[in-house]
Amino acid sequence: MAAEHSTKGSGGLIPQSDLRLVLLGKVGAGKSVFARNILGQENWKDRGMCVKKQGEVSGRTVTVVDTPGWDPMSLKSTSHQIKKEIEKSVTLLPPGPHALLLVVPLREELSGNERKSIQHHMELLSERVWKHTMVLFVSETEKNKYAHSNVIESARGLLEKCEGRYHVVCGPTSKPMQVSEFLQKIDKMVERNSDEVFLPRVYYELFEKKRRTYEDRVEKLKHENMRYENRLKELEQEIDWYKTERMHKEGMRRRKSMERLPSLNADPTLQGDEEQAMSSE
Repeated sequence: MAAEHSTKGSGGLIPQSDLRLVLLGKVGAGKSVFARNILGQENWKDRGMCVKKQGEVSGRTVTVVDTPGWDPMSLKSTSHQIKKEIEKSVTLLPPGPHALLLVVPLREELSGNERKSIQHHMELLSERVWKHTMVLFVSETEKNKYAHSNVIESARGLLEKCEGRYHVVCGPTSKPMQVSEFLQKIDKMVERNSDEVFLPRVYYELFEKKRRTYEDRVEKLKHENMRYENRLKELEQEIDWYKTERMHKEGMRRRKSMERLPSLNADPTLQGDEEQAMSSE
């Protein structure tokens, strides 16, 4: 059984109650070695297909999917079946793994072709993979883990893609402190990603499709709302025009009415006397 340990470090990180991990790497990279170390289980053999196992580590349920190794030199040389298994691996941990662990052996420096091969194989899962990836440098011997700086330096380009995250595992069996340190790094990465898991491509594409549909709907509603507001302004302007026109016509009507009325200063009696005097003359 894996060693019991606490994953809450000095930074006060709150660990996930369950942890889902996927191991990726070339043939013979040491994926099965690490899987045995963290879960303390045997029979992690590369059979050309994904292997999923689960165990308890310090009260946390840890589920690991080990993938078949890829060709170290070229994506084209890796069989179609293994590529499909790599793509399938992340769907075995719904809704998605918390971390993808790129296993690199500490035996020798990475060549340019190996680095390209790693990048191409990892990106079978999409370019989003690096946000959730940590590099594991694995050695089966109990050598000083700081004595492999050349190998780590040769992977610098890959480390930059995953924001410098890596962990070194030396020896056939991980010590409790080594496992605890590893899990603290995973918890820190998960926290940095706002607890978001890596969504498999099929789920991500469905999510993106729904997101685009929602955004299109919002834009359509905004456009319709703008049309409504513009029409409302036009109606308000028409109402203002009608009010102004009505007031103008009402003013004209009143002026005409006033012109037809007799003068208030005229005396009808005097006007009659004047007319009589003029007739007698």
